[in-house]
Amino acid sequence: MNYGHNNPSIKKKLIEYLVEDNIVHSLDFYTLSKYEFLEDFQNLILLPRQLNYKVQFTGPTGTNAVEAALKLARNYTKRKNIAYFNSSFHGVTLGSLSVTSNQEKRNASGIPLTFSLPLPYDGDSNSGINSVSDIDNFFATLKTEDKPAAVILETVQAEGGVRIASIEWLTSLSHVLNKHGILLIVDDIQVGCGRVGTFFSFEEANINPDIMPFNGSIRPSAVILAPEADSGDATGAGLACLTVGRFKTWDRPSAARPKTTATAPPTIHFPVGVNNAFSPTVISSCKPQIVL
Repeated sequence: MNYGHNNPSIKKKLIEYLVEDNIVHSLDFYTLSKYEFLEDFQNLILLPRQLNYKVQFTGPTGTNAVEAALKLARNYTKRKNIAYFNSSFHGVTLGSLSVTSNQEKRNASGIPLTFSLPLPYDGDSNSGINSVSDIDNFFATLKTEDKPAAVILETVQAEGGVRIASIEWLTSLSHVLNKHGILLIVDDIQVGCGRVGTFFSFEEANINPDIMPFNGSIRPSAVILAPEADSGDATGAGLACLTVGRFKTWDRPSAARPKTTATAPPTIHFPVGVNNAFSPTVISSCKPQIVL
């Protein structure tokens, strides 16, 4: 929907790809359409915004990308808990439900949802912890091993009632998480890809999430994990990857994030696992889902 019904340029490219008998689905094998997708995503989206992310495709839905993001955070930090916000929604598989606040949806799991804890969103007044400074103080009471591996956040809570976090709140929260060694996961599945006016929903706040489940109109999803940690049979959607020309609409970052121009084309490395040092990650599902 971001690009209009049957966008002519996208439709033309799809038809040409099919007529030329190219690979439509490749599971997790390397293909030219995947390479071109990653190359354009790097050149047109990441580099102009000075974002240094790695990408891995996951399964076909947003919740696949969120599950992969939670795994990555826990595996990297060696901690179990994930903090989430009141009125949040991140998906309906078990891990995603554990960081979704809606009790009706949580009850559908049929089992207790553990290793997660709720925090108040920007503007909440119904909680004992109702500001970033209070969240900071709360984390300060915890031993390092008891702190969350990550905080998962929607900059705009869509299913939570179109609640918009302020730039000041996002910036302050990012500083607090850095201070306590807690990863920031920005779930951009419902509000990324231009839906709020910038390609990524967090651009105006000029923050850098450690992990970003990403999907929407890009349609794959992705995250960086060891190959055995997250996999699936819907990670090679050639048709989704080949329509990368649409990124040219979004090659200008928000004014809050200075634009840079690459002097040479980047080398694209297909991800094979997590580096020894943590790298910011985009997770995408295919459709592709992406985790950055």
